[in-house]
Amino acid sequence: MINLSLPSPTQLAAYLARIGFSGRPRPDFETLAALNRLHAEGLPYENFDVQLGRRVTRDPRAAYVKFLEQRRGGWCYEYNGLFAWMLEGVGFRVRRLAGAVMREAAGQAAVGNHLVPVVELDQLYVADPSMGLMEPVPIAEGPIRHGWRRFAFERLDGGWWRFRNHPDIPPPSMDFNLAVDDPALLDERCVWLQTDASSPFVRNAILQRNFADRLEAIVGRAHMTVNAQGKQEREIAGPDELAHIARERFDVDVPDLPALWARIAAAPAGGFLAPMETAS
Repeated sequence: MINLSLPSPTQLAAYLARIGFSGRPRPDFETLAALNRLHAEGLPYENFDVQLGRRVTRDPRAAYVKFLEQRRGGWCYEYNGLFAWMLEGVGFRVRRLAGAVMREAAGQAAVGNHLVPVVELDQLYVADPSMGLMEPVPIAEGPIRHGWRRFAFERLDGGWWRFRNHPDIPPPSMDFNLAVDDPALLDERCVWLQTDASSPFVRNAILQRNFADRLEAIVGRAHMTVNAQGKQEREIAGPDELAHIARERFDVDVPDLPALWARIAAAPAGGFLAPMETAS
């Protein structure tokens, strides 16, 4: 379990500058909405450390170093973990739920494979930029529109809710339950997802970034763009092109490029989604 203090004023100021927030942050909806959007658009998502066998934890202090000092990204435990920590630094009350990506296929074994920040204001808001939500969303059944992006919340049995992702953007769904906020389970799944051979994050290199008009992603050798017109995809020719695209389009310096490309070249066919659905 992480024994965590709030970010220092210096850390909070550096984070706000990194994502481009101006003004004085306050624990209100206006600030939350601005931070959610800026975090989603300003910071990249990636799992390169997992691919390289470097142990990743849920400690947001380590994520702070990666995102702000190394100009890197991170996966959901880091991406949403850093966001939740900085929200607390502003004064928000944040719950960290043990979400379940593709629970509809994998069942309860999926619980804990995603960190879901929920913010307590006048009501509860899901603030999950890692899953592509560009704004905080009240927990209520129905469609969600964020510009060209189309999402939805569905109410399930047993207190569970299902997030339906935008078409063409994996994964198709993620479940959460306000009663399931088990830190030990999150820690356990964080370890499993970076060590088990069947984990989609062990099988696939992933780099992703949201923009106002599109989402760009690299999964293995595929460079994808999803926007209002649908999905376009092309193959990356080699490591030099990967490094160039990562720097120019995602603002990421690829660590240990030869080793990472060797992993990408040796990855099994089937893409990201197939192992996600069958993970246990």
